[in-house]
Amino acid sequence: MKTKKLGKTGQYSPKQIEANKLKQLKIACEKMVGKGSFDMFSALCKTRMTSNRLPALKLKLSSDNNIDPLEFKRYNDLFVSQLNKLTITTLTGETMTLGQYLREAMTLVCYSEIVHELGSPNAAKVRAAFEGYQRLIFTQPLLDLMQLIYRLSTLMSDLSVSVLEYDFNPVFAFGGDSDHNHIVIRLVKSQAISIKLDGTKREVMPLQWPNYRGNVTPVSVSPISIGLKHPKESLPVFIQRHALRRLSERIGIVSGLLHQALVDCFKEDKQIRNLTQGGNSLVEFNIYDQKLGYLVCLVHEEMIVIRTFLFLTNDGTPEGKKLAELTRVQLLDKQYLGIDTLSGFIKFRVADDPTLKQLFKDAGCESLLDLSTIEKFLESDVTAKDPSILLSYLRGIPGNTDDLIPSQ
Repeated sequence: MKTKKLGKTGQYSPKQIEANKLKQLKIACEKMVGKGSFDMFSALCKTRMTSNRLPALKLKLSSDNNIDPLEFKRYNDLFVSQLNKLTITTLTGETMTLGQYLREAMTLVCYSEIVHELGSPNAAKVRAAFEGYQRLIFTQPLLDLMQLIYRLSTLMSDLSVSVLEYDFNPVFAFGGDSDHNHIVIRLVKSQAISIKLDGTKREVMPLQWPNYRGNVTPVSVSPISIGLKHPKESLPVFIQRHALRRLSERIGIVSGLLHQALVDCFKEDKQIRNLTQGGNSLVEFNIYDQKLGYLVCLVHEEMIVIRTFLFLTNDGTPEGKKLAELTRVQLLDKQYLGIDTLSGFIKFRVADDPTLKQLFKDAGCESLLDLSTIEKFLESDVTAKDPSILLSYLRGIPGNTDDLIPSQ
């Protein structure tokens, strides 16, 4: 006799549900340990596993519930879809999705650890078969999950508003109990403060970002590591709201990626490239190891303050100065042409013109000649312009000769 479906289409009888759970566990087991391996588990153990299979991993709002429900649903759907796309390779060389591993595979690992308590005759064999999947040994899926949620938090974060914080503790693979299998998320609001700079009140915000465990932590840096002087070994980094706007206007990529790159500029696990200019420090701003400009920083009382952002071709940078010397191009020329912003520079496809390419190389702007990786993250479309327009304009600046900008 056929089992009838209950209620709406897609809802199945308890018997069908249990059978499907058993099937999924068997598939995972054979991918992890080998064909026929599921039979090592006793009937009692299989029954317990299907009844207590881990819930599918998902995001969960924190108790303060400070994320818009529609926004939360959008990101949870994105998270789950990525779990079901990303794959891991098992010790037998088979592949399974990350979501499958963090549910079915972790259920199997859990029962392999307690199989002796269920009176299984193959307890020793089961434990040996799954030994390589112990959580402290087979760590790649956990690292993949950490990277996935970090990327998601980057997309959801904006330093001018709030930064996403997350908690792995309820995830079973990270030591959570078997009744829960979720990542708790919440937004940490950016708290602006007012300080007096140059006799004028300025609004500044702390640089803060989630660490590898998801806790939002303030960014601090050694003043000496960026060429500044202060008796304290480490100071918190703040940014003027004006500087954050300038960064957005001049780079113009998705805010989360832009602000992550901003925070990464002050990581002291690598040398922070900078140069001093009067009482300021110009800290190199890089995305994907490509220098795009400088963050103008200074010490103010007990903090480092980012005053503004200069695109690589802007006046005030060594490259901008060299460009002006080579071409006599001035601030208004750069603004007119649009080469004082990332999108404006990309439009001219400078690398396609040998003369222009060499000119910008000589000015120290070689990092701007291949921006294909960064271009895909621009928030506005870039309509290409003929590079000869830029070349003609530069040749037309009074004082420029073919000696400075040769004809092709």
